[in-house]
Amino acid sequence: MSAFVACGTELRGDCRLAWTMISARDGVPLCLSRVETQRADSARPRSCRTRSYRTAVLLLHGSYTQRGFWVSRKGLGLASFLAARGFDVWLLEKRGHGRSPKTASYARFTAHQVITCDLPAALDCILASTDAPLALVGHSAGGLYALAALGLGLLPRRLAAMVVAGTQLRDRAPWLVLPGVSGLLGMLVGGLGRLPANRLGMGPEPEPAGEVREFLRWRQPGVPWQGPDGVSYLQHAAAARLPLLVMAGAADQQHPPASCFKFVEPFTAAHIEQLELGRSHGFSRDFGHVDMFVSKAAAAEVWPRVADWLEASCTQPSL
Repeated sequence: MSAFVACGTELRGDCRLAWTMISARDGVPLCLSRVETQRADSARPRSCRTRSYRTAVLLLHGSYTQRGFWVSRKGLGLASFLAARGFDVWLLEKRGHGRSPKTASYARFTAHQVITCDLPAALDCILASTDAPLALVGHSAGGLYALAALGLGLLPRRLAAMVVAGTQLRDRAPWLVLPGVSGLLGMLVGGLGRLPANRLGMGPEPEPAGEVREFLRWRQPGVPWQGPDGVSYLQHAAAARLPLLVMAGAADQQHPPASCFKFVEPFTAAHIEQLELGRSHGFSRDFGHVDMFVSKAAAAEVWPRVADWLEASCTQPSL
């Protein structure tokens, strides 16, 4: 894999995304962006080619969204905040989302492919572009991709830390508990080839049928969290040694804190820190699933906590 070479740029406020198309390990085209922003101590944009960053951070979005979750059109978001703090920030848009094109096989795209093909390809590119330690930050399903890759032993030794937020599979949404709902939804999504989340007000992106069916299956009682090959995503979880910050919104009814904290228990060798985002833990509000990252309160209270934790945890690689 050659070093990152931008093939386009996008301005979002004072933030510039330098993006390129890379190939997943199965050949599917993906968009990988590198974030540039104005330093507080300089009038010039930071060069994306410098090799003096403290940590390279790859941000992984969840379902129904894309790069806009991390940096708004006005240039606001965790991505630009971390870049301004001196991190080398990267954004991967998983297959079929954002600038990553919806190819003819879109309906058959799966989370397993994101875990085993998309994420490793993005990390290959980052590893070839910087000699800094690496960190992953995943929200919701993005956290699942990161944990699954860690549990399969797919992540590089230079990985120094990981943050997952609003991530779990233990508890199902209340409407999925109703008899027959999961199967009916799977049939409907299969017929459409996608879940039209953008038309249902769930987010800016639809979700491919293959991935929706995986998540519906994983959320069934007694169904193991494993890939189509029958291999558990927790195969090597007990041997994964790294700092792991697990965040959960106190008001997140879809992914409650207790379930998020319970979900990472198989990673027994990791140094796990739990952070409940709510009033009872010193925050000004009880955060939900989205506003834990996308809100003015998150900008003031959550983003600095993430940056501080990454700075403290990433001085040396842990794997």
